[in-house]
Amino acid sequence: MEHPNVVGFITHGGLLSVTEAVFYGVPMVGIPIFGGQRMNVARCVQKGIAVGTFTFSKVIL
Repeated sequence: MEHPNVVGFITHGGLLSVTEAVFYGVPMVGIPIFGGQRMNVARCVQKGIAVGTFTFSKVIL
């Protein structure tokens, strides 16, 4: 994450991933899957360090 070519991070919103991205100042695109991930991504969106997608209610195969 600390590499200078990293300009963004697509994440499921897990606590360790979010912590690392915040530490290195990398903006995030959050796609929560389950559990506390939705809350983690929502908090990052509130703080302005991420954009989130919360519209996945069905999986289309």
